Amino acid sequence: MRLSELLGSEVVDAAGRRVGLVRDCRIRVADGSWEVAGLVLGEGMLDRAAHACGLGAGRASGPWPLRTIAARVLARGLFVSAEDVSVWGAARVELSVDRRALTPLPELVPA
Repeated sequence: MRLSELLGSEVVDAAGRRVGLVRDCRIRVADGSWEVAGLVLGEGMLDRAAHACGLGAGRASGPWPLRTIAARVLARGLFVSAEDVSVWGAARVELSVDRRALTPLPELVPA
């Protein structure tokens, strides 16, 4: 599966409740190969725009109004570890944990 197929996929928890959409992916290098460490989840048009512009990964900062809006939107983002994903699908990703087990991803909030 390609990352481009995964981005925008709906994510549901173990009970089938919608958690959000895949907005980004965290990669780690293990034994010389790259593997998915986890997924960054978000919701809404502003969240999508913030990630698309690079604000979510810290690649861009933008003018202060944009940073302020992005900080509020990105603060609601969640991180799910790759180990907690039970089904990797292009349109739907299913988790083996409840939504309450997911953690926020504070590094997404631009300074």
